[in-house]
Amino acid sequence: MAFRSTFRALVLPTPDGIAPMIHDGWIALAIAAAAGVAFIEEPLVAYRQHDAQQIGAHEPFDARPRLGVLASAAHVNAYSMHIVSLGTLQQRLAAGRAGSEGVAAARRVGTILRHFDTRANLPSRRLARLPVVLRELASRRYHDYGNGVRSVVKDLIS
Repeated sequence: MAFRSTFRALVLPTPDGIAPMIHDGWIALAIAAAAGVAFIEEPLVAYRQHDAQQIGAHEPFDARPRLGVLASAAHVNAYSMHIVSLGTLQQRLAAGRAGSEGVAAARRVGTILRHFDTRANLPSRRLARLPVVLRELASRRYHDYGNGVRSVVKDLIS
């Protein structure tokens, strides 16, 4: 992963309590919030695995180098966005660690954080969830920060 040195203060040190996200997931999340991420469709590294690997692709071990493993938008979006991670990110952005763009991004991250906090603290009674879920649906936050109607249904029935 490569990023501009201007983001060093934003991403380092990697905060504790962001599991299951790993350091490169944290870096991608933080920089994407402040400046956006571009994907390069050309493999730039050879990815190899070994039998003692702690983190990696979920394929059977194979000693051959893994070429062409690319990040994709779907993979980046699959990272769990924990409230702890977003709170830390919002604090760092608001403190100006990513410049003026970061301060503006802190407000956006705050909106995401409130949405996830709302979803994490839904009432236990399903009927009591309805007005909360409808308010989030009307605000389009389910569409912007979740899976739209699928997330609505999940929050109403599970």
